[in-house]
Amino acid sequence: MILAWIDPRPFIGIALLPVAAIAGFLFWRFAFRSSSWLICQIAAFAVFITGYQFVFYGPFFDEKRIVHVKATFDWRPDLGPDAVGFLFPKEFGFGGLISSDMDVARRIREKGMNTVDVAVELIYDFGSVRGMNLGYAYADGILFYPRTE
Repeated sequence: MILAWIDPRPFIGIALLPVAAIAGFLFWRFAFRSSSWLICQIAAFAVFITGYQFVFYGPFFDEKRIVHVKATFDWRPDLGPDAVGFLFPKEFGFGGLISSDMDVARRIREKGMNTVDVAVELIYDFGSVRGMNLGYAYADGILFYPRTE
């Protein structure tokens, strides 16, 4: 549970520094015997830093995607006269959002919908959902600023 509060990636990088040092020694010992020991160490650390940056902070980290989902809704009069709660399917990863926007409520009432197409921006780390951008949400094409449930 503590890993949810602390980002472990810098600690993993520091823990793997001895592996880079051993790799530099092995490069010097077996592959590049005629070159300088220091050059082999620098090359090993450069490869390590490049690989670390690619794997831990590269295209697998902080990837933003706009996802469309069919959400059911319910009216939330306890939160306001125009409050609409959007409930997402369980496999989506989030319970839902709440909108207090009059335009969204009016559109849902006018069309008499059962489900609403909600577009949200999700943030992924290594293919898993990490978070949701609460400054961006569309319900049936109308931009609103949601609150979470």
